[in-house]
Amino acid sequence: MANVLNANRVMFLDDRTVQYRFEVYGLEQRPSLKNVVYAFVANGSEPIKYIGKANDLAIRLSSHDKLVPAIMLGATELWVHVPGPTDRIGHEEAEERLIRSYSPPLNKMFAG
Repeated sequence: MANVLNANRVMFLDDRTVQYRFEVYGLEQRPSLKNVVYAFVANGSEPIKYIGKANDLAIRLSSHDKLVPAIMLGATELWVHVPGPTDRIGHEEAEERLIRSYSPPLNKMFAG
C-alpha cells in the first residue's frame, strides 16, 4: 500500500515489509537516474499499472513498450525508487519483490 509523504514522494512496502521511497514524476519526464525501480501509476492511486527496473532510466523510457499501454490503463505518473547506499535491497531484487507484492496488470501479461 502506498503512503504519501508529500506531493513528490511516496513510500511502499513489499510482501516482506521492506520499505521503498519513490519520487513522483510526470510520465513525460525522463529523469537521468541509474539503477532504479520505477512504476507507471494512475493519479497516485493503486493499482500500479507496471513495475520495471532500469540501469539507465532516461534511456529505458525513451522507447518503453509498456508506456502507451499504461497510459491507456490510466497511468499519469512515473514513480522512481533509487536504492541508497544503506538500502539492503538493490534495484533488481526490489523490482521482483514489488511485482510479487502488487501484481501490476502489465507485468502479469508476460508472467510465466
